[in-house]
Amino acid sequence: MKKVMLMICAFFMISIQVNAIEKYDQEWTKNYGGSAEESFKAVLETHDGGLLALGNSGSTDAGFNAKGYGDGIVTKIDKDGNIQWIKNYGGSDYDQLSKIIKTNDNKYLLVGMSWSADNGISNKGEADAIAIKIDENGSQEWIKNYGGSSGDLFNDAVATTDGYILVGNLQSKDAGVTFSGTSAGFAIKIDENGNQQWIKAYGGNKGNGFDGVIKSNDGKYIAVGYTSSISGDVTTFGDNDMMAVKFDDLGTQEWIKNYGGSKSENAYGIVTTGSDYLIVGYGSSNDNGFTCLGDTDIYLVKVDENGNQILVNNYGGSSTELVNGIIKGDDNNFLIYGSGFSNDAGYESPDGFNGIVIEVDKDGVQQNIKSYRYINHLHGLIKLSNGMYYGVGYSSDSENYPTLGNDDAMLIRLNIKTEVKYDVNGGKGNTPSSYKGFPDTKYTIEFTPAPSKNGYTFLGWSDGTNTYLADGSTNNELTLAKNDITLKAVYKKNAVDVIDDDKEEDEDIPDTGYDNSNLIISLFLTMSVIGGASILKVRKEF
Repeated sequence: MKKVMLMICAFFMISIQVNAIEKYDQEWTKNYGGSAEESFKAVLETHDGGLLALGNSGSTDAGFNAKGYGDGIVTKIDKDGNIQWIKNYGGSDYDQLSKIIKTNDNKYLLVGMSWSADNGISNKGEADAIAIKIDENGSQEWIKNYGGSSGDLFNDAVATTDGYILVGNLQSKDAGVTFSGTSAGFAIKIDENGNQQWIKAYGGNKGNGFDGVIKSNDGKYIAVGYTSSISGDVTTFGDNDMMAVKFDDLGTQEWIKNYGGSKSENAYGIVTTGSDYLIVGYGSSNDNGFTCLGDTDIYLVKVDENGNQILVNNYGGSSTELVNGIIKGDDNNFLIYGSGFSNDAGYESPDGFNGIVIEVDKDGVQQNIKSYRYINHLHGLIKLSNGMYYGVGYSSDSENYPTLGNDDAMLIRLNIKTEVKYDVNGGKGNTPSSYKGFPDTKYTIEFTPAPSKNGYTFLGWSDGTNTYLADGSTNNELTLAKNDITLKAVYKKNAVDVIDDDKEEDEDIPDTGYDNSNLIISLFLTMSVIGGASILKVRKEF
């Protein structure tokens, strides 16, 4: 009589559990400035994973070096908020920067306005729109000014295949383009060296201007801003309306649309959903599809490829909400950013204006709202390539936050740490403690303490794709992504004795591998001889 040791091995492979990141808590806040006033207006990711924060400065201490009433500045900051360098741009008068984008040769383009007429700026009037190209170290490669004898400025820019389109507000009637209003939304195309290729003006017979621009889904351009015009290409519903204009590579207008009620609305940002567009602004109308619960509310207008209004949503409480832009977030949602002063809109604002972020889906339905103390106004928000979020703005709240001057430039990092959790997966006992770390960082999986399960031996952990074994035969280091991870315990079923009279010795049957159906299958084999025939009896346990 022989005894056969039949080894049946059952592994548990559970799919990874992903918890969508819905909350954007404030992890830390840092302020930067001297004895005067500093603010950040925009932020961009650098090629080495750091940040370039663009803004304005009036200080001549604490590393700042304003040459006139105020300079545009760019501050290089690492992911932990440490300053690596500060650069000032401008002349002996007042200079202001609004936006920074990456250039086609992996450098950077800054846009804004200047009252200076020196240091490379040949101002033609009250204020000129300016563009500055810098390298990765902040060194200025060139500076150009555009406009006429009145006040002109750039608010945004977008790269083209062979240059850049810059948009803003134009008051000068002698800038090379004709318009009928007191001001126009205008666009200028420049080449890689800042040379103007064309200039176009848009709007009606009164005030018009642009605050944002994106490349459209068909490779053209849509600029958004405001209009108060009552004739010409656009007629407002109230005092001011949101305005959107689509134009091609040569600046030729394809359509112009306005959105609003009987009071005032302004648009400040636009983003594509892939098929439609979300335009954000703020205003005070309570008609024509717009609703305002306080002094001003944030509005989101969804439009189609032809600019036709699909829906309107509002966000806010009984006081004031302002908006500065919108970006793509996680889970196919979008993040609206700005500032608010209400305490009845789902967020707290105990000390006056706080920066706010509103998470919405592609139809503008609110998913989440967060406010951030100590940063009064959130002017820029960015999602880095590793999934982390940073916001920039300024604070004048010296009572509740130790500002260095009148206003300080502010940087916040939003808490989206990845959490690694351990699950006993039907077993019992303790597991390693959960861990939180930032995306793109390394984490070594732990195996003590280990859970136990009656009739099984603990082997390690699985994330649903990879198995990490306690015996060290696998690479047990994770690179964290932006989503939480639950590691499930993996067990091996212990040996089952089966008697076979035809064999004397025991032999091991190899492991059968993973069972992804999460079913425990035990095979009980009984061999008996009836009338000279062997009968195999199999019983399955589920």
